[in-house]
Amino acid sequence: MLLGRKEQIQGKMEELRRRQEESIARREELLRDMEQANAMTQRERDAAEAAKEEQRQHLQAQVRTIQCNNSGRESLVLGVD
Repeated sequence: MLLGRKEQIQGKMEELRRRQEESIARREELLRDMEQANAMTQRERDAAEAAKEEQRQHLQAQVRTIQCNNSGRESLVLGVD
């Protein structure tokens, strides 16, 4: 009788240990997934920021070109070389 109860308890303990190991493995997998998602999000943010900076520099170059062209025209209109 006691031997049967002991085996029953051991079986339950093994099942509990197996479930805990599965739970830990699942948590680790979820953490890896979260880390990958966070890294991907950061790369997307970095890419968007780089594109924004590139656009800003492009617009600044256009403004400088326009200013230079206008400056040359003003000199011609005023008769200044």
